[in-house]
Amino acid sequence: MIWGMRFPKPALLSSLKERIAPFAQPISVLCMALSVATSGYWFFRLPAPGKGVAALGAVAVFIALRGEIKDFHGSEKILWTLIVFSLLYIEIRAIDKDRAAVAQEQERDRVEQNKRFSEIAGGITEAIEESQKQFQTTMARSDRMVNLERSAITQVGESIKTQTGGDGFCFVSFTPQESQRAFTVTVTNHGKYPLRGVHLTMSDEEKERRLQIESLRNPDDFLRNIHAAETYFQIPFLLAGDVKMLGMYPFTENDRQDFDVAFGGENGLWVERIRLRRVNGKWVEAIRVLGPTTEQAQHPFEQFDPEYPKGTGKFDWFH
Repeated sequence: MIWGMRFPKPALLSSLKERIAPFAQPISVLCMALSVATSGYWFFRLPAPGKGVAALGAVAVFIALRGEIKDFHGSEKILWTLIVFSLLYIEIRAIDKDRAAVAQEQERDRVEQNKRFSEIAGGITEAIEESQKQFQTTMARSDRMVNLERSAITQVGESIKTQTGGDGFCFVSFTPQESQRAFTVTVTNHGKYPLRGVHLTMSDEEKERRLQIESLRNPDDFLRNIHAAETYFQIPFLLAGDVKMLGMYPFTENDRQDFDVAFGGENGLWVERIRLRRVNGKWVEAIRVLGPTTEQAQHPFEQFDPEYPKGTGKFDWFH
């Protein structure tokens, strides 16, 4: 078959190989020496990128022709292999050196550009600084005027808060008087401003529940009983931090008494919840105040006697 046929080499090519064959090894040694010398020179003085690749290509072509003319010896193959890898190593170093040189050049250009920009920016900065000085002088005058206005507004605000009570509030507390079997009821101004025209309604929860049950039994007494559990007080004026006695309130036979207090004043409305418990024969108190501001409603004021049984976890004010 045509594909399996082996064509004879031309006679001219065979004759040429026979004539050159005796010189193949000397020429190989000469080229090898030249390659070694070139590689050694380039090892210490790297060439431009691409020269190593060109030399590597020339060596590869020579090795291919050398193999066609006459067989290699083992040592010659090893030497040519070392030359190939040395040229490859030199080319890699040349590429790295070229990249480093380009990076250094770019860095020098960047430094030079930054220097020029700095000189330009320096002139702009001087102009800006001068403008800034003029602006600061103008603003200083404006700030003095604003501060004077703010001071006046603050004084007016403080005056208004002093008249209305600001964000202050008062709360009711119970102090037991065992000898009289009753509590001393006081009201305390917790704010830093005086309170005026405060009115409060104190509701006894236990008494209110008892009257509600009686109203179910006697509906005719509903209107009379509806406010029977409430106690009213008027406080015309209460200085900041002042404590005022409201009166006495009797003990009950139970070991607990609960009160809700609704306040109203010139600065708004607020509510208080009072919990009294008898612990080891001693009355202790817990109070909680919501308002009069939104912030105080979200974060109420709370006060507990040290012996008050708070239990574990979040305290339940509705129990």
